[in-house]
Amino acid sequence: MRLAGVKVRTKGRERVPAGACLFVANHTSSVDAPAVVGDSEARGDPAQGVVVQWPIAGQAFTLAGFIPVDRTERDSAIASVEKATQSLRAGRSF
Repeated sequence: MRLAGVKVRTKGRERVPAGACLFVANHTSSVDAPAVVGDSEARGDPAQGVVVQWPIAGQAFTLAGFIPVDRTERDSAIASVEKATQSLRAGRSF
């Protein structure tokens, strides 16, 4: 986000408990996920499968540990949820 010249302002950080957390963005734009990741310990966002195929953004999402979800492929989507569950159980914020 900083490289793009975008400033992210966070409110309520003191309310985030220690340990693994589930961070949820309302997705009002395509920059919600990078903004959340850029300002938190969140990793592994269930990015829509097509997003990780975008040049540059897709590479950034992959490097940040986003878990792509192919919503058109049931078995693949279930596997993504299982991967996210394992990530939370391992103590990794998601």
